[in-house]
Amino acid sequence: MTSVPNRIIVVGSGLAGLAAALELLQEGVEVLVLEARSRPGGRVYTARQPFADDLYADMGAEYVAPDDQLVQKYCTNLEVRLVEAQPYDATFLRGERLTINKIRTDRLPLSYQGATAGIVFGNERKYTESLVRQIESLDRLPKEVDETKMLSIAELLRRQGAPDDIQELCEYTYGTELTGNMYRMSALVLVISHFLKIGFDETSRGYRIDGGADNLPRAMARLLGGAIQYNRAVCQVLQEENGVEVRYEHRGQSAVVRGKRVILAIPFTVLRSVRLHPPLPGDKMMVVNNLQYGVAAKLALQYSSPFWDSSRSLGRRVITDTKLRRVYHRPCGNHGARGIMMSFTTGSDATDLALISSEAAVDVGVREVETIWPGSSVKWEAGHVTTWATEQWTRGSYAYTGAGQWDYKSIGARAEGRVHFAGEHTASFPTMECAIESGIRAAKEVLGQRGADELP
Repeated sequence: MTSVPNRIIVVGSGLAGLAAALELLQEGVEVLVLEARSRPGGRVYTARQPFADDLYADMGAEYVAPDDQLVQKYCTNLEVRLVEAQPYDATFLRGERLTINKIRTDRLPLSYQGATAGIVFGNERKYTESLVRQIESLDRLPKEVDETKMLSIAELLRRQGAPDDIQELCEYTYGTELTGNMYRMSALVLVISHFLKIGFDETSRGYRIDGGADNLPRAMARLLGGAIQYNRAVCQVLQEENGVEVRYEHRGQSAVVRGKRVILAIPFTVLRSVRLHPPLPGDKMMVVNNLQYGVAAKLALQYSSPFWDSSRSLGRRVITDTKLRRVYHRPCGNHGARGIMMSFTTGSDATDLALISSEAAVDVGVREVETIWPGSSVKWEAGHVTTWATEQWTRGSYAYTGAGQWDYKSIGARAEGRVHFAGEHTASFPTMECAIESGIRAAKEVLGQRGADELP
């Protein structure tokens, strides 16, 4: 029988892969991390070019919620500083300019038929209340509630009598945050969100990582040192009786490494291009091939002066129905007069940006910012765009539960022989916290097999 190195191979150095590798390393296990990119972090990506004055922009994940204990623990242990993230302070919807404070204090409804006075997010909540009231425990859902897992959010709202305006507003609020398609996303996700009273809204507060979100994965990667090998694109995983063989491409050459087990911490959109032998079970392959991924794009625009701080400014962080959807100033510390205005857009608006050149997408951003802050375009200096659906090693923003796909994430997380799976697509929510949690879970699965695999 061929000898197999007593190591664990981790494919992908996003937060899930890094957390899995560090958990194993802490237990004295030899780890090899293969990363297709030339950097760690996956969808945690901070752009530093083409900006001046040491400005930067988080083009992927950036928000840390107050209860994200794992992220905060890693940041503390690795001396990565968190700074407070300010909530949105204004809306620009259907051409109407309103501050969040005015909406809340004056109990103003948005200009959408059926909108509830005083709120921006959650206008669809009253159309789920009859279902939410039936829930006593998530372990035993009433039949009427459970059946909503087969419906899309748009279909549920329509059945519950929500006006078209409320469906549209839900797309710009709830749908944008999850980057999901309202005509595909499972309605049960929305119902449970309202039952648990969780989710992002106009009052949400949290943190961002000082100096750029990539400071966290970079700090994690430093602990792994040479255990990470970059520019290694995995193309095949072969399970054997006593180990695994992983084939990858590096600088046009094919190479093979072997180990006891492998943790695949890459999106299923990318895994679809990896040859797996023996093939995964039928239900697992169905999940890999059909799990829904959202579409998201981020624009970062550098301006010569902070027009968002002007007394005439609508605000610094605006929720909008323009192609930009979320537009916000991202403080980068004390870097002089210049500043960065970010946008986060999803759905069809993000798809439109993905279909044009980067230069054209930046031009769209400059024009859209001009509609919110007239006169701002003369201060524009540089821009950068990231469209995650076209990014080679992601091919989507993050996973969401589609109608009829309620058990997909649990199936996706299931180990198959010597192959384990990690990433936000195997976890409850598409967050940095859940990505780390999934990596730790996969590492513990591997450690549970240490006796049989002769691991330390």
